[in-house]
Parts: sequence; C-alpha cells; structure tokens
Amino acid sequence: MELLEDFSDERLRLHCIHCGAYLAACAANSDHVPSKCLLNRPLSPDPPKVTVCRKCNSSFALDEEYLGVLLAAVLSGNAMPDAGRFPKPATAIKRNPRLHARIAWARQEQMTLFGEPEVLWAPQAERVERVVVKNARGHLFHELGGASPEDPMSVWFSPVARLSPDRRAAFERVDRGLLPEFDSRMLRRVLGIEPPLDSWVEVQRDVYRYAVLQNGDALTVRTLIRNYLATEVTWALD
Repeated sequence: MELLEDFSDERLRLHCIHCGAYLAACAANSDHVPSKCLLNRPLSPDPPKVTVCRKCNSSFALDEEYLGVLLAAVLSGNAMPDAGRFPKPATAIKRNPRLHARIAWARQEQMTLFGEPEVLWAPQAERVERVVVKNARGHLFHELGGASPEDPMSVWFSPVARLSPDRRAAFERVDRGLLPEFDSRMLRRVLGIEPPLDSWVEVQRDVYRYAVLQNGDALTVRTLIRNYLATEVTWALD
C-alpha cells in the first residue's frame, strides 16, 4: 500500500474519531489502521495511522487480540493456530489460557446429513463488531480527513464463503457516487492525482483490503480480511 499525503482541513483532525474528545486536552497516541493483529509481519515501513485518545486506543486491545487469534484459528482449522503461518496469534494463545478457552468455545462441530463432521465457528459477535467498526472509522478518517464518533446505522460481517454469487459480486463492486471532500486522500485517488487508482485499497495482498464509498446520504466502509471475512459498516450523512 502506498501512503498518500493528506491535504484535508487540519481542523477535522482535532478530535478523537471514537469518542470525540479534544486531542489537545487529553493523552493521545497513534492507532494503526487496520489493527496490526490483522496483518502479517513485517508491516510496511510507513503503515497508515490516525491519532486518537489513548483511552480509546487501549480499550480495543483485548478485542483486537481476540479477533486476530480467532481468524488465525479459523484458517488453521483448529482452536490452536498454526504457528508456522500465524506465529504471533499462536504465541498469544499459548500464554493466555482464558483466550484459548474462548477460541475453543467458538469452535463447534456438527454432523452433516451424510454423517460427516462439519466445523462451525460461533465467535463473540460484539467483540468482532467493535474491531470492525474501529477500523472502519479509521479508514473513513484516513481517506476523507474527517469522521464522526456517532454510532453507525448498520454493521455487517460474514465469511465470504457464505455469500451468494450475487451478494459477493455486489460486495466487490464499488460505485463511489459523490466526489469526496476537497484534497482528501480519497479525492486524489478518484481523480487519479496520485496512485493507486484501484477502487479497493490493498494494505497487504490476500491479507487485508478496504474500500470507502460515498453514495447519496450514506458513507460505507467495506473490508476483506484474509480473503475470509467480509465486513461492511455504514454511517448516515447529516
């Protein structure tokens, strides 16, 4: 992913995108967008970040670890992630028995009509949702130069394999609609002033990509994580 310079109004970057706190009046630090736990090491030399209040940033840590380990376990087909493919999640789950128990609880087996075992995963949806929304806010802010701490009007996520062909095609299709704010990163992408010109922004190939859509009275952020988890978060425009 090539990091584009942001020329949008600096006044839009004075508040925490999660709680609205005035950053100059509170402890603040940089938050990786997307969460580091969802990416492979090594990270790019200059990964996208946003400045948020430290309280909000730290509040996501346990949920981010949970989702990172959960995805590694799902893709490994076992409650214990493959240490070769996912060294950091494997280390995290070994040192945290309670986390291991939560991941093991999420893994469920049932018998198919033909008497064969089938593995299903039932994660703690509220924890997944918190990380999905957290990253969506970050992408929205990073691309448009501003964001609202208000709750989104809809949050959706699903394994890609469960989507119908039509639903998958609709998810992949990106129609940007209205032009975004002047001199935001997203406008520079749309107008071809700076690359990439792709409608999806690829952070790591086959690991994480996202798209920001501004259509009518809504802003939508979609992500595809490890070619497994599709997500969509939508905010209503004022």
